Amino acid sequence: MWGFPVQSQKKTYFEIGVPKLLSVMLFGDPAARVQGLNDFPEDVHPPVFIVFQVYHVMIALGSLFALMSAIGAFLIFRNRLYDTTWYLKIILFASPLPLVSNEMGWMAAEIGRPPWAVYNILRTADAASVGVPAGQILFTIIMFSILYLVLFYFFIKYLVNMIKKGPAELISKSGY
Repeated sequence: MWGFPVQSQKKTYFEIGVPKLLSVMLFGDPAARVQGLNDFPEDVHPPVFIVFQVYHVMIALGSLFALMSAIGAFLIFRNRLYDTTWYLKIILFASPLPLVSNEMGWMAAEIGRPPWAVYNILRTADAASVGVPAGQILFTIIMFSILYLVLFYFFIKYLVNMIKKGPAELISKSGY
């Protein structure tokens, strides 16, 4: 479940694990064999440490979101959501965490992908396009960045407007 893998030693230090859990989760059988990294040639191994860590950060954040949702549902059930300032503050400060979790998942997938762009079909070294000039790629990245900055600006403007109105006005308009 957690630890610090050292790829060269094929060992994980400070490991916290639950034996046979993955076998049960995948096959419903604690005796089932799960293919591991040692079952593949070393030339196709990803950089284990970073992939392992960012994946587990993503999972930990997902678990935190589930806990926060359960607390929120409980507070709604008790009609205490808008009176519980500690929870509202946590939600406010946790608002960037889904983006962090998304980025961690993306990093785990992309860093763990090489040497394959398409497993056993296309290596990443062969997947680079020679038909698209670097200038076009740079232009695309710049335009997407501008687009996302404009969207972020309007999101912040909308969010500030909602915060200024406060929950009382939003609740009265929604009919709750």
